[in-house]
Amino acid sequence: MKKKFGIDIGYHKAWRAIQKVVACIRGTPEENYQILPSYLHMMVRKNSGTYTSTKRCGQNRFGYMFFAPVASVADSENNEAYIWFFGEMRKAVQVRRELVFLSDRNQSIANGIRKVFPKTHHGICLYHFEKNLKQRHAKATVINLFQSAARSYKREDFNQLMSQLKSVDKKTYNYIMEEPPERWARSWFPRRCYAMLTTNMVESMNSVLLKGREMPILRMLDFIQETLGEWFYERRKKVFNLDSMLFRINSKVIEFIVDLKKRTCNCLKFQLDELSCPHAIAAINKRYLQKSDYCSNWYSNETWLKTYERHVNTMGDQKS
Repeated sequence: MKKKFGIDIGYHKAWRAIQKVVACIRGTPEENYQILPSYLHMMVRKNSGTYTSTKRCGQNRFGYMFFAPVASVADSENNEAYIWFFGEMRKAVQVRRELVFLSDRNQSIANGIRKVFPKTHHGICLYHFEKNLKQRHAKATVINLFQSAARSYKREDFNQLMSQLKSVDKKTYNYIMEEPPERWARSWFPRRCYAMLTTNMVESMNSVLLKGREMPILRMLDFIQETLGEWFYERRKKVFNLDSMLFRINSKVIEFIVDLKKRTCNCLKFQLDELSCPHAIAAINKRYLQKSDYCSNWYSNETWLKTYERHVNTMGDQKS
C-alpha cells in the first residue's frame, strides 16, 4: 500500500479491510446460510433432475448439505455424516442392480454404505491400497506384482501373480489377503467395474474444486456449478461439434487427411469412387455416423433395385 499508494497502514488494519471487502463481494457466512434454502430451491428449478437436501444440527445450526449430481458439504467425516450422505444419495439415485461403490478404507464410509446400501458391492481403491503398502515399506517388486494381479482379467493370471508375490514377501501377501480379492481385484469383482479400479477421477475433481472450499457456501456452490458448466460445455462440444469434420488418420507411416464435409481424402479413393475409403471409415466411426450417408447414391440398395426393376421379356414364338 505504501509503495503503490503512499499510504502507511498496519498489517492488521489491512487484513481487516480485506476481510470487509471480501464480505461485501461474497457476503458474510451468516448471510450465506440464511439465503441457502432459497438458493437450493432455485438450483432445482433451473436444473431439471437436481436433488438437494440440508440438515440442521444442535441449536438449529447448519449441519450438512447434499446436492446431486455434484457434491456434499459436512462439518466432519464421521459415521453420522456418512450415513446421512448415503441416505440422501439413495433418494437421489435409488438402488440399482449394478451399483458399485469404490473408496479408500475409511471405516465411516464402509459403515455408511453397509447401513444404507446393504446389497451393493463396496470395492477398495487400488491407489489407496498401494499407499497402504508403501507405508508398510513394501518393495517396488511386490507393489508391481500386486497391481498386475489386481488389474488382471483372468483368475488364473491373478493366482499366478499372487503366488509370485507370496514367494517374494509372505508378510505383505498375508496383509493384502486380509481384504477379500472381491473388493480389489478385477477378476474377482462380483459386479462390473468398467475399468474403474481407483478413485482418481474423484481425487482430480476434488483438486480442481479445492479453491472453492475457502469461499462462503453460496460462492462455493457458484464456483462448483461454473466449473462443471465449463467442463460439460467443452466435452459436449468435443463430441457433438459437427462443424469440425476434418480428421488426420494415421495408417502405418502415412498420414491421411479426411474431410467428411467435402467428402475427400488425399488417397483420392473417397472423391473419385464416391465410396468411403478405409481412412474415411475411420473418421466416420470417430463421429459415430452412418457409413451409408457417405457413399454415392449409385451404391445404394434403392439405385440397385431401380436398375433391375424392369422385366426383360423374350420375343416368344415368332410364328404365333
